[in-house]
Amino acid sequence: VPVSGDAAAQQLVLTGGVEFGPAIAPVGDRLAFTRNNTSVNIWSFPVSGPGTVGSPKQTVVSARSSYLRPHAFSGDGTKIAFESDRSGAYGIWTANADGSDPALLYGRKDLISGSPAWSNDGRFVAFDTRSGKHTQVFVIAANGGPVRELTSDQFDSVLPSWSRDGKWIYFDSNRNGDGFEIFKCSPQGGEPVQVTHGGGWDAPSGDSCAWLYFTRSRSANSPLLRMPISGGPEQEVLPSIHQRWWAVAPNGIWFLKRVGAETEVGILGMESAANEQAELQFYDQAKGKLMTAAALAKSPDGGLALSPDGHTLLFSQVDYRAYEIEVAENFR
Repeated sequence: VPVSGDAAAQQLVLTGGVEFGPAIAPVGDRLAFTRNNTSVNIWSFPVSGPGTVGSPKQTVVSARSSYLRPHAFSGDGTKIAFESDRSGAYGIWTANADGSDPALLYGRKDLISGSPAWSNDGRFVAFDTRSGKHTQVFVIAANGGPVRELTSDQFDSVLPSWSRDGKWIYFDSNRNGDGFEIFKCSPQGGEPVQVTHGGGWDAPSGDSCAWLYFTRSRSANSPLLRMPISGGPEQEVLPSIHQRWWAVAPNGIWFLKRVGAETEVGILGMESAANEQAELQFYDQAKGKLMTAAALAKSPDGGLALSPDGHTLLFSQVDYRAYEIEVAENFR
């Protein structure tokens, strides 16, 4: 911005990443700055049984710093949807289930879009987009096209998920003014119906048509609850679970758990985040038994998705994260 202040600020496009701490050389034409260099990739576990998985392998590789979370399988398990900023905008991408042929479904540089959820028939993807002060839920055809705004008001509506029969889209909203609760509405729109009344967050679609699973709040250690889809009292499934780090299976709950210090999700110190220890665990609901399935080599970065056939788990992993100092030459 000019020292005189008589002109608008001009954005400097350097690396396209998260940049801060600029320092201009007193003599010469160089600009030094700090960049958050993060590489987050989607990995997969082959599932061979309740609480039993094979060795993980990298499925989706990010070419740059990327959220890549959360992610969702299509109803037939042949495709996945995920969020990424690899195009320079936080947008929604789809790919084959093995990570091949990634394609941008929706993304604009002036918006932040994420949290994709695939309808069970594979025809539509719901997602949330932040524009201005609030986040709203949108729906787009899985093969692209115009987007349709499902919610539009002065509140935040986030984390959509589809009912198994496709009749409802569940989402989190603070529209009642008392914190976030889970609401549902028709995919065609209409007045949302409140589902939870004591706090609700993160209700991904699961295998069960009879139960709605959700966490109480955004806390890193919120209880996991369930309630009948048709309505009724809530039941506690697990006393503590990380938000968005779990998936419902027909015979239990898969979830990721940090080992060691309990820290709010996403607030880890940069120097330790890439080396944080975590485990993949399984809770057998029928037997009330908790099992450790695997130790993660590096820090998870949110999102856990189970394929419709129950044979594959997807998760995001921080493969590299560091502050790096860079210098731009010929800076004026």
